[in-house]
Amino acid sequence: MFKKLVVGALATGIALTGGIGAASASTTTTENTVSPKTEFSTLDSIFKRDEIRYDNRFANYFYQNGVHWYLKGIEVKHDKEGKVYYVGHYEGRKG
Repeated sequence: MFKKLVVGALATGIALTGGIGAASASTTTTENTVSPKTEFSTLDSIFKRDEIRYDNRFANYFYQNGVHWYLKGIEVKHDKEGKVYYVGHYEGRKG
């Protein structure tokens, strides 16, 4: 009898946990955003960074956190839904 009680309680706990997880899921859609990732090459002291934008508007130059960033190129890509987005490749130097 004790074994049936423990198994029943365990099954109930698993069922309730799954139900709570599903009920807590967000139902609103949000657009995924990507944070720029900065890499640093110690060989030539150059920082590299890619920025993703959907509007193809990139600054040729900007200064951020002690680094001067220069646009080196733009690449056109498509996401899973076929929507066009752009990747701007930047190189930066301290100073």
